[in-house]
Amino acid sequence: MPYHALPDGTRLFFRLAGAGEPTLILLHGWCSNLGHWQPTARRLRRTHRVLSVDMRGHGRSDAPADGYGAAQLADDIAALARSSRIRGAVIAGHSMGGLLALELARRHPALTRALVLVDSAYDQYATPEALEETRLWKTVVGSPGTEGVARLYRAFFPPGTSPAVRALGRSVVADAARTPRHAALAAWRTTLTADIPAIARDVRHPVLFVNASHNNRTAAGLRAVLPQAEFAQVAGSGHFVPIEVPEQLAPMIQRFARG
Repeated sequence: MPYHALPDGTRLFFRLAGAGEPTLILLHGWCSNLGHWQPTARRLRRTHRVLSVDMRGHGRSDAPADGYGAAQLADDIAALARSSRIRGAVIAGHSMGGLLALELARRHPALTRALVLVDSAYDQYATPEALEETRLWKTVVGSPGTEGVARLYRAFFPPGTSPAVRALGRSVVADAARTPRHAALAAWRTTLTADIPAIARDVRHPVLFVNASHNNRTAAGLRAVLPQAEFAQVAGSGHFVPIEVPEQLAPMIQRFARG
C-alpha cells in the first residue's frame, strides 16, 4: 500500500490514480478518511489525475502525538504533493478539508490552481477560551473514548434519509469512531478555533463552494468572505456530499477544473 514518510517520520496513506490535468487533490474532513471521497473520486479519475490522502491521525495514516494544527496538516499535504511532482492542482476539501484547502492555498500558492470547498465552514470560529464552553466541544471531550465522535457523526445521517444513505452512514460512523482520541480532539480543536475569514483574506485563487441541501448558507454570505467564489448547491444531500450525491458533485468539480 502506498505511504509517504514526512520529515518527522509520520507516514501518510494515499492513493494516486487516473490521468488528465489539472490534478485534483481530495481532502477529507474531521475523523473522516480518503474512502469517504471514493464514490466521487471514481468518477473524477475518468478525466483527471486524482490524489486522495488520509491526513495524519486519520484512516490508515500514522497518528503521532502532535502536529494537528492547520498549518502542519497543510504542510503535510504539500510535502506529499511535491513528492508526486504535483503543481497547479485543484484542491477539493470536504468539511474540515475545506479549511485545509484554504490553508494550502495560502501557504503553498504554487501548488494550488483553484479550490473546491464542499459544505465547509467559512464564516465562524471560536476563540480558544470560548471553545471550552461550546456544546460541540463538551460533547466530544466529555464522552469516553470516541463515543462523542460517533454521536456527532450519527447526526449527519438522521432518520428520514434514504436506506442506502443510512447504510453508508453506519460505515462512516464506524470509521470515525476508530480515530485515535488524541488525534480526534486535536483536529477538532483546530477546526473550531481556526480563524477561517482571516485565512480566506489571503487567498486569491478561484473558489467553487458546493453547499449541501440541508443548511441556509447563501452566495452573499460566502462572497462576504471570499469575493471571488462561485456558489453552487446540490439537491437531496446531507453533509456527506461526496458519498451521498457523487453523481452531482463530480460533474461540478470537473466543469470547474476545466474552467
